[in-house]
Amino acid sequence: MKFIVYFRLIATILFFQNVTVYAINTDCPNPTGSTNGGNPGQYGPFDYRDPAVRTGNPSPLQLVEMGHFTTEVATLTRGNTGSMTHDLDYTLRAFPNHHRALQSLADLGIRVKKIKGGEDMTYTIACYFIRAKNYAPTDGMVNALYAYYLANMNQKDLALAEVDQALKKAGTNPKVYYDAGLAYYYLGDLKKAQECSIIAKKLGSNAVGLANLLANKK
Repeated sequence: MKFIVYFRLIATILFFQNVTVYAINTDCPNPTGSTNGGNPGQYGPFDYRDPAVRTGNPSPLQLVEMGHFTTEVATLTRGNTGSMTHDLDYTLRAFPNHHRALQSLADLGIRVKKIKGGEDMTYTIACYFIRAKNYAPTDGMVNALYAYYLANMNQKDLALAEVDQALKKAGTNPKVYYDAGLAYYYLGDLKKAQECSIIAKKLGSNAVGLANLLANKK
C-alpha cells in the first residue's frame, strides 16, 4: 500500500513538473508559412484580429474555419478533415492567435491533462500559446486564455503572470477582461474575478458564465 501511494505521489510530481517545463519553454518554432500556399500543407500564418482576413468570398478565415474549425471541432466533438485534434492543429498553424481555437485548445488540455493534446498535434498545448504570444505580442486575449489554461492546470505563478500581461493589453476589449476574470476565478481570487466581470459587462460583454460561477460561490 505504501508503495502504491509513493508511486502515485511521484507520478503526480513528475506530471506537474513536465507541465511547468513546457509551460515556460520559449524554444517553440515561430509561426511560418505562405499565404499563397508556397509551403505545402501550411496556409498562413494570419493574425486573427486583422480585418483583412475577413475580406473576400470566401475570406482566408472562412476558408480555414469551413474546412478545419467547424462547430464540432470547436466543441471538441469530432473532426472534419481528419481527427478533431488534427483540425485544431491546422487552424492554429494558419491562425496562431485564433481566439476561439485557443479556447478550444485550453479546454482540450484541461480535459486530457496531458502535455500534448493528441498524437497528431504538431506541438505541446503550451507551445501553441507561446507561438501565439510571439506572433501577436499585443494580443491580450492570448495571454488571458493562456492564464485560464494555466490556472486550471494548477500553475498559479505562471497564470498570474499571464493574466497580468492580459490586463495591461486589454484596453477596452471586454473579452480580455472576461477571460482574465475566469482565470482569476480558477486561481481562487474571487474579488479580482468579480472586478473583471463588472468591467467586462460595462464594456459591453453579454457573457454570463463568469457571473453565474461567482453567484454560486456566494
